[in-house]
Amino acid sequence: MGDPVFPPGNFTIWPLTRTGAITFDTLVLIIALILWFASRIIYRRERLLATCQHLTDGVVSQYKLWGFWVCGVDSIRIADGQVTLNRLRGNCCCSLQDLTFPVSSLVDLQLKRKGVFPLGIIWAFLISCLCGMWLHFIPCIWWSCDWGYYDGQGVRGGIWFITWPVLFFVYLLLYAVLELEVSVQDGSRRTKYRLAVADGSARRVSDLAACHQLETLRQLAEMKSDKPIS
Repeated sequence: MGDPVFPPGNFTIWPLTRTGAITFDTLVLIIALILWFASRIIYRRERLLATCQHLTDGVVSQYKLWGFWVCGVDSIRIADGQVTLNRLRGNCCCSLQDLTFPVSSLVDLQLKRKGVFPLGIIWAFLISCLCGMWLHFIPCIWWSCDWGYYDGQGVRGGIWFITWPVLFFVYLLLYAVLELEVSVQDGSRRTKYRLAVADGSARRVSDLAACHQLETLRQLAEMKSDKPIS
């Protein structure tokens, strides 16, 4: 007779695999909570500062991964004949600090959905893998996690390999939020920049907050440049 699929709990056997699994889950949980609260505190402060500075001549928005994890603040200001873009990210390679150009160079403002390829796929793969691993270690609290009689290794493996693909597709869907696309014409070259809009959680083009911010920017740009902005 083989080992049971759902073995009884055991709190006397503590092999290295069990203590390692529980330690891994604890550390991941602590790090995630620290990053969550730290990012919300840091970027909420940055957002408040930007709001105070740009309240009447632009818009400011939090940047969120998957529409809920705050990891940046974006702002666009239109004043004194200039457009200033500021994109603050936790990942420095995505930051864009105080890019300024004449308002006459601004030719287009649109709401565009963020593409999931390739960065969204990489993020979804890594985070879903990590979440699946974290979840499949939770039963190690009451099972021995040593692939022996008191370990439901089949159940734990099923948790990982079921939650991994499910979360992967969920994260892909959540990644595609709306962004503000700013098109700038410099001679014969047109450059496009993407910034967060509606605090990084809008998913429909008809979202009221996103549409309001877009219309506010268009009116400011048309007022400052005396030309229509598409």
